[in-house]
Amino acid sequence: MEYNILITGGSGYLGGTLLNQLKSADLPSYHKLFAFVRTAAQAEAVKQYSAEPLEFDMQDETSTSGAKAFSNHAGAPIDRPLFDDDPNLYEIQKSQRSSLPIIQQGVETNNRIVELSESLGVKSYIFCPCVVYGKGEGFGNKISIQTAAIVRAARATGRVYNLNDTDHWAWPVCHLLDNTMLYVEILRKILSSDAIPHGRNGYYLPASGLVAWKDVYASIATALFKRGLLKDSAVHLADDEILATMAAALDSPKEMVVVQVGGECLLAARSGLRIGWKPLFPPEHILDMLDEEVDLVLSDDAERFQRETR
Repeated sequence: MEYNILITGGSGYLGGTLLNQLKSADLPSYHKLFAFVRTAAQAEAVKQYSAEPLEFDMQDETSTSGAKAFSNHAGAPIDRPLFDDDPNLYEIQKSQRSSLPIIQQGVETNNRIVELSESLGVKSYIFCPCVVYGKGEGFGNKISIQTAAIVRAARATGRVYNLNDTDHWAWPVCHLLDNTMLYVEILRKILSSDAIPHGRNGYYLPASGLVAWKDVYASIATALFKRGLLKDSAVHLADDEILATMAAALDSPKEMVVVQVGGECLLAARSGLRIGWKPLFPPEHILDMLDEEVDLVLSDDAERFQRETR
């Protein structure tokens, strides 16, 4: 069979890095590499990766909700670990109900992908990015959305705030390179016609483990305080007024702030390990890298401000 590859987020943080890594991935042969673009400049940029641009504007980003679809925000169980190779994971997703319509839409998108692929006789693979960190390698966005949200909210309020119900709440994490290498490994197996789990058994979480949000908050607070950007280096509890300020800084409804900067997700990675993927960086590595992550966000914000004020 002759394969084509389509990258839907080539100008983004994850998709741009994937495009860059595909140049040296030494994949089995395929016909063409395509990439969705929104502008003429993006069309020219993707050509440097030997990708053929296709103009398409994906406004609805809930279809790429990642690990959020397996969190408390989406009505997933948080009283026990979930594994991405659990044979009942599809049924668990089918039973989930979120109080947030946009998150429920993401859950239902996962289910529709599985069901539609089955009806068409197509193999589907649900890739579930978590908290990803590291500098992007693409031509567009180079920063993680999660760490950026925490930094921007903290700068707006003058402090770092914890919005979680308890201090033990955690989230799976993954270095950007490890995230990309799982995607590449899945592609390699598909192009080689190797049988790997798909459909109702085809959920893939790129994660090296869990990290508690309180440790992430503390590291970011320390980094911002030492740069003179916070009132103190402590992590505080937020009231409704603070939540409103955070929402304004993130250009988000108040109820969506915690979705961007907190929550509980106990999904754990086993599917990738079963097909030969192995993360290089342990989960605690993110805590060592958050000082650099803060610099990336501050630099990105400064560049964006300069562009907007020209």
